[in-house]
Amino acid sequence: MVLVYKIKKMNAQELKHIIPIDYSYKPETNKNYVYFAVDKKQDYIKILKDIKKKMQIQQKDVITLADKKLKKIEKKPHSIKEILKNKGINIDISSFEVIKDIAIIDIPKKLNIKKETMNEIADAIMRVHPHVKTVLRKASAMEGEWRVRRLELIKGEEKTITTYIENGCRFKVDLSKMYYSTRLSPERMRIAKLVQESKKNEQILIPFAGYGPFAITIAKYNPSCRIAGIEINPYAVEYFKENIRLNKLENIDVYEGDARAIVKTKFNSWADRIIMPLPKNTIDYLSDIIIGAKGESIIHVYAFSDRERMFKDVEEKLDKKIGKEYDYQIINKRIVRPYSPFVSQVVMDIKIRRKNRQL
Repeated sequence: MVLVYKIKKMNAQELKHIIPIDYSYKPETNKNYVYFAVDKKQDYIKILKDIKKKMQIQQKDVITLADKKLKKIEKKPHSIKEILKNKGINIDISSFEVIKDIAIIDIPKKLNIKKETMNEIADAIMRVHPHVKTVLRKASAMEGEWRVRRLELIKGEEKTITTYIENGCRFKVDLSKMYYSTRLSPERMRIAKLVQESKKNEQILIPFAGYGPFAITIAKYNPSCRIAGIEINPYAVEYFKENIRLNKLENIDVYEGDARAIVKTKFNSWADRIIMPLPKNTIDYLSDIIIGAKGESIIHVYAFSDRERMFKDVEEKLDKKIGKEYDYQIINKRIVRPYSPFVSQVVMDIKIRRKNRQL
């Protein structure tokens, strides 16, 4: 029970602005009265007498004090760090990702975190992000050709499949069977806008297309372009096709298999633009993928770069891979996101022409 002001409904709107109210409790209303919790930090008795005197309130029941059970409003914590600190847990969990109703945390096993502490971390995430129903932990590094990692359930529903919205597009993913990153959302929109600005009905080639985030974002905002997405992971291909249906698109073709072989047999000199979103070893594939470019094209190359030699290490590899057969000009380069304390993911927008053509 808490001490409350019991105010006649017809007077509540006027009086609530001049009485000291404790808004950590939810006000209640019935047919005749409104109830506000009293802020006891102030001299509410004197304030109440002054109000009655000043407003010449004669009726005793216009505003009175009473005891009533009101619902306490739980203060939403400002951060996960704040919640954990209050519990005596000093662990940096800034590296986590929320995909719709699934949160994925990255805490190295070498820290040897106890199960009870992991549950506290999961609880903190769910308090700050109440829509999260499942908390998973990265249980391995990226593995194999498909760059998939093992995931361990910490708390909530046992699932790895969800559907989320990004840049106005719907994506269904199975986080345990394919590479994913919602952190590239701004980058996908940037490329879609570049295609718009070109004002051409572009033919766009996307090797390593995954479940389709680049292809679908570009296709949605550029319905007159034609996109070919290539992916070797059959699970990702299945979801890529499903995501095309979810977004009701008709300007994307999906190919399953090795991008190098498919580009060589189906897309020689076909593309106005090539997007290579796989940052690891992308440049090693460049010689085989670049043959899909028309005589003049734009290529977006994503790569990892050492922060001490930012961009320079990537530029040196680029020159070795395409400098002999193509003239090229780096028209834009930018950091996409930090990847580790010493490495960043970068992108280079490159204009290319076959040799003997002026840039």
